[in-house]
Amino acid sequence: MPKIDWIGAPEVLEILRRNNNREVHPNYLSYLGRKGRIARKQVDKRTYLYSKQDAEKVVLVRRKGAGRKPKDDTLKLPVVKPKAA
Repeated sequence: MPKIDWIGAPEVLEILRRNNNREVHPNYLSYLGRKGRIARKQVDKRTYLYSKQDAEKVVLVRRKGAGRKPKDDTLKLPVVKPKAA
């Protein structure tokens, strides 16, 4: 059985940032751990350690439509008020 190297969240975030060329929010790291994409081990009530081998394998794919939509005023229709008789 291979030995697992356990590392902290800042190191995992740095690996994900470097391998995927974008910033990763710490909450997303927690999500990956809960979903089983990265193995994690609980140290105390608030702290987890993550598998370095799993973190190096993760590939983040940006989904179409992910994130905020750009503001575009051309999509808004003008409001038409009825004329007073």
